[in-house]
Amino acid sequence: KLRELEALLQKYQIEVISSNWYEPIKTAKGVTLQLRLQFSGRMVDLIPFHLALDSLSNTMKLNNLNLTINGQTEDKLGNFSGNLNVQFLPLERPDAVH
Repeated sequence: KLRELEALLQKYQIEVISSNWYEPIKTAKGVTLQLRLQFSGRMVDLIPFHLALDSLSNTMKLNNLNLTINGQTEDKLGNFSGNLNVQFLPLERPDAVH
C-alpha cells in the first residue's frame, strides 16, 4: 500500500516535505501502521489525489487533513501545503479474533 501511496503522490505531483512513522497499533486483526505526511503542491492536483486516496479506503484510513492554501486568483486555485495522517489497516487474518 505504501507503494500505491507513493505512486499517487508522484502521479499528482504532490511533493513530500517530510514523513514520520508512529508506533504501530496492535489489534486482534493485526498491526495498523501509522504515517504522518507533510506535503505541498497545486490545488488543482489535490482534489483528484484525494479522490484516488479515498478509493483505497478499504486498506488505508485518512485522518486529520490540514491545509494552508495560498496564491489563489480568479483564474487559478493556487497552491497548498499541509499534512495528513495515514493508517495502513491490517488485512483480515484467518485466525483473527472477532
